[in-house]
Amino acid sequence: MDTKKLLKAISIFFLIIGALVIIISFGSGYPAFSIVGLSQMALAAFFFVIADLSEDVKEIKKILKNKY
Repeated sequence: MDTKKLLKAISIFFLIIGALVIIISFGSGYPAFSIVGLSQMALAAFFFVIADLSEDVKEIKKILKNKY
């Protein structure tokens, strides 16, 4: 499996879990737990950015390999 697809799948997983935690925390009457959901969504954004950067790193390696 490609690294970019795997990291995007992980980010979507964390995004869904974060959204569910936020919905459940407000529904249960404990909105303080929504911070946990927000941290899950931040983790999803981190993995999404890493997935985009992984493709750029491969291109940079390819350019440097051809140059040197």
